[in-house]
Amino acid sequence: MIKRSTLLAGLLFSCFGAFSQSDVNGNAASFYKNAEKVVLDPQTQALQFLRFKPGAYLQPAAFPEWLRTNLKTTDSEWREFSTFEDQAGFRLVRYQQYHHNVPVTGMVFIAHVKNGEVVSCNGEYKQMPATPLRTTLSAQDAYREALRIIGAKTYMWQNPAEEQLLKNITNNSAATYYPKAELVYAPVSGNFETDDFVPAYKLDIYATEPLERSIVYLSAATGKLLFKENRLHDAHHVGTVTTRYSGTQTIFTKKSNGLYRLDQDSLGVRIRTLNMNRQMGYAAATEFTDADNIWANRNTLNDDVAGDVHWGAEMTFKYYKTLHNRNSFDNAGRVMLSYVHFAQGFNNAFWDGTRMTYGDGDGAFMNPLTSLDVVGHEFTHGVTEYSADLMYFNESGALNESFSDIFGVAIDFNSRGSNANYLIGEDIVVGSGALRNMQNPNQFSDPDTYMGKHWKPLNGPDNGGVHSNSGVQNFWFYLLVNGGQGINDKGDSYNVPGIGMAKAEKIAYSTLMILTPTSNYADAATMSLVKAELLYGVCSPEAKAVSEAWYAVGVGTPYNLKAAFTAENDYYCSVPASVTFSNLSFNANTYIWDFGDGQTSTQANPTHVYNSPGIYPVKLIAVANAPVCGATSDTLERTGYITVVNGVSALAACQPTATANPQSGAGITKVVFNTFTKTSADALEGYKDFACNKKTQLIAGNVYDLTLGTGTTPQRARAWIDYNNDGAFDPVNEVVAVFTPFVVEAIMPVRTSPTAVLNTPLRMRIATDQVANSSPSPCGPLQTGQFEDYSVEFVAQTAAPEADFRASRNYILPTNKVNFTDISNFQPTSWEWSFPGGNPSTSTDQNPANIAYPGNGIYSVRLIVRNALGTDTLTRASYIHVGNVTGTAENLAELNQLTVYPNPATDKITIQYGFTGKKSLTVMLVNTLGQKVMQKQVTAASQLATELDVRNMAAGVYFLQISDGEALVTKKLILQK
Repeated sequence: MIKRSTLLAGLLFSCFGAFSQSDVNGNAASFYKNAEKVVLDPQTQALQFLRFKPGAYLQPAAFPEWLRTNLKTTDSEWREFSTFEDQAGFRLVRYQQYHHNVPVTGMVFIAHVKNGEVVSCNGEYKQMPATPLRTTLSAQDAYREALRIIGAKTYMWQNPAEEQLLKNITNNSAATYYPKAELVYAPVSGNFETDDFVPAYKLDIYATEPLERSIVYLSAATGKLLFKENRLHDAHHVGTVTTRYSGTQTIFTKKSNGLYRLDQDSLGVRIRTLNMNRQMGYAAATEFTDADNIWANRNTLNDDVAGDVHWGAEMTFKYYKTLHNRNSFDNAGRVMLSYVHFAQGFNNAFWDGTRMTYGDGDGAFMNPLTSLDVVGHEFTHGVTEYSADLMYFNESGALNESFSDIFGVAIDFNSRGSNANYLIGEDIVVGSGALRNMQNPNQFSDPDTYMGKHWKPLNGPDNGGVHSNSGVQNFWFYLLVNGGQGINDKGDSYNVPGIGMAKAEKIAYSTLMILTPTSNYADAATMSLVKAELLYGVCSPEAKAVSEAWYAVGVGTPYNLKAAFTAENDYYCSVPASVTFSNLSFNANTYIWDFGDGQTSTQANPTHVYNSPGIYPVKLIAVANAPVCGATSDTLERTGYITVVNGVSALAACQPTATANPQSGAGITKVVFNTFTKTSADALEGYKDFACNKKTQLIAGNVYDLTLGTGTTPQRARAWIDYNNDGAFDPVNEVVAVFTPFVVEAIMPVRTSPTAVLNTPLRMRIATDQVANSSPSPCGPLQTGQFEDYSVEFVAQTAAPEADFRASRNYILPTNKVNFTDISNFQPTSWEWSFPGGNPSTSTDQNPANIAYPGNGIYSVRLIVRNALGTDTLTRASYIHVGNVTGTAENLAELNQLTVYPNPATDKITIQYGFTGKKSLTVMLVNTLGQKVMQKQVTAASQLATELDVRNMAAGVYFLQISDGEALVTKKLILQK
């Protein structure tokens, strides 16, 4: 397994996160000789932090041997490969682990040298077996297999002009794109945490049609693909330029043959912007020129965006040089090359390891991708490549993307001041919107909490969710700058004091400089806290803010001593009631509990029995053996926390009949409704009554999403709520959700009744059954499914409305009509709809029906809702698409029930049908050039869902066209590699 070590110079932070534990008793030397402070991983006991005692620092020449001995990598060696001077005055020396003279991928240690001595280090290492290196695959065989896997039509090294251009850029006559098969050790599936490392060939393959650049890792024994790493990281004269997105700005240019060019070196590094003329060959790129050095180039070719890129590159260089003393992306003055107008309608921008490339967008979904935050984002991928070199998948890839977002926004604020914000790509998205929101990642279905809502699975699509899971560190940075308070997805309350942009960006940059290729979120949290303490001091407001911001996003612990606890349940329906408490305190050693019934405990995680009904407060005092930033204890008291009653929480309803033939993999496996989440096995468990302790409070009349999982078997489902509390489920008025057949998981909005009995526990029942049973009843019988009961309690609404709505379909013909459904919360009493392009164009109905759209186009919809307490407005841009479909209304109604996920996708996409039958469908995938790149025939019989393999397709925007021979619907699809 991977062993992580975090050995940093300077002041060790006082409080360590949930990912590590510190040696608080001063026994560091018993773990490692001459260590002043040691931190061990709580699960593996691997070394995570070490600080040498003063007077026992190492000479740099002795450090590789120290690594071999103390990390128990005696069969390996450590070779120096780069150095960097950081802002704290340390010389950071990076060492690569080699085994049998072969590099071990991702295993890098950094020595922190001050005044000629190693005082600390951090990195990753692998304890490798002593078995000799064996390979059966030749380098030439590896080359052929890599090309087979990529499967492109053309490659960069096949173009002599591109080869010569690379030699010119790098000033290296031997430079080539031709892939060299390098022998390395690599993890068998790309999981650096748990995989065994095996001999592998590593090849950098740059394809031009379709566009892809990936590092391919092949088993040196079998030729099998281990994993791929994407390298295309996606989104002296003084002149005046009118930019597309940033107004009029001043730029530096060069003059040659009477014309000014977007080329300059007056800042100390060459910055050059070139025109690809909507082609894909870099060697054929041409200069942008202007006769008077006043660049006002808004035309049909969008040439004004070259000004955005050139000015953006200058601002990016100035930012890094002025604030971080970094000289270009490689910190060695490498030329900054930007290529504009890449391909036709290309909806992306990327860093490819050499240069930045920008597409013009297709005009329908994306504008030219040349805004300042995008320029800063792509350049920062280069900074990351030449520093931490974070591998582009899973958590390290999410950090890679996040650092690009962080510095893209920081550059925006540095250059545009009050015109900047925390949205990523708001200028380049057609209509209102953006790609990501650092202030509120959830807005675009990105997580703001580690492993929380919207967290994408590791080793899954999008290289393990790199463009989405980046939201965690993005939100951390926003909180660090601005501060904030709330409750995260783990239920933890946080209150972060902001420290401002200047200090936050300094800490973030310093952190990036000491991460290593396989660093994860735990490493980022640990290193940023160490850097904050080095820069501003132990127990400083800045160090506290760093730790508190990480705690807010679900990583680590608060900085100070803190008492915290929770109970398995807080509502019990009978006595005696046995309650198990979980101690969530931080930085404490002993605990004093008061259960509110006269009983106490000093156990860390006690179980207490309440023998009488009542409502009980619970208090916990957490005590530290030594002061933590001046504090020795902290107290948390929860009033009215535990409720014990006699009887059930909701009236009993009919006892469901037993399932006739319960099946493994069917039934109810997951329920999420408002504040409760329940996971369980399957239908083999039979009827389950969770009404006592799985309950939630709802506002009468509001809409809540009900998420239901049914394992691996297609199921139908229904849900009921006993609104009038009569112990029965009315088959008409108390049905709250009807699920058509679905596989694995589905979400249904539940519009609750505004007339429900208030302030009283009410029973909620859910039933699932086989597809053939089209309408399970609340009392049975069921064939293969399951019943589960829960409890809800309604309170009256006392707030202004929150507007929300949905349409019966989003893709229609001019002859079709659309019905709109109001799903606003807090009981609006009036509705004001606007339908630009529609007939009628306005309505005051709650649920307008039969809205016609006679003209082709893409239209927005607006809803204004009011009640006595206020008003709210919601506008959905680009919501109704007219004319991008063909067919009859009946057929389109079925095709509009199709759902496609995940989107964005990486390896595969799933098309799930909302209908069954013998209907045959044709599925085509078309790129932005209008070329058909995939076609498949599927039958929507009992299949319910179809998967498409897109592993070997290039990243970018595609259009998924689905037709049944009579109707066709087009859906936008984004592939990310």
